[in-house]
Amino acid sequence: SPKGERVGTVDYEAFVANGDEEFAWSMPDDEWDAISLNYTSGTTGNPKGVVYHHRGAALMAYTNTIHAGMAKHAVYLWTLPMFHCNGWCFPWTLAV
Repeated sequence: SPKGERVGTVDYEAFVANGDEEFAWSMPDDEWDAISLNYTSGTTGNPKGVVYHHRGAALMAYTNTIHAGMAKHAVYLWTLPMFHCNGWCFPWTLAV
């Protein structure tokens, strides 16, 4: 396969240091507001968008930490595509 041209790299610590300390966080007005729109591959039908809401994402993240037995400062090896239905909520779990 053809190789793409590397356009540069970003050092994580430098990236974080460039953040805006005055960033105005915007919380949802309602826990049922959408947090993401994830697309299915259509395994059980036609491909479609699935709306996740803040409440569902939070509850799934909390449940995943308990179910997976994740300890404080856990290190997790990601093995699924983040768009896969079984992987949608785990990035939020790691943040919890």
